[in-house]
Amino acid sequence: MKKIAEKEGNRTKTGYHTGYAILKSSNGKYYVSQESGTRPATKKEIESLKSQTE
Repeated sequence: MKKIAEKEGNRTKTGYHTGYAILKSSNGKYYVSQESGTRPATKKEIESLKSQTE
């Protein structure tokens, strides 16, 4: 997997960490990696990422 974007986050008072990384797999699928685990990216997240990179 290749790291596409990354946001360094902060830890909130409740203990939640706000950082994340966007990953692209070799088969072209996007994933969001957070402290709680890795999940497939939503269509909205992918569209937002593509608009930021253009």
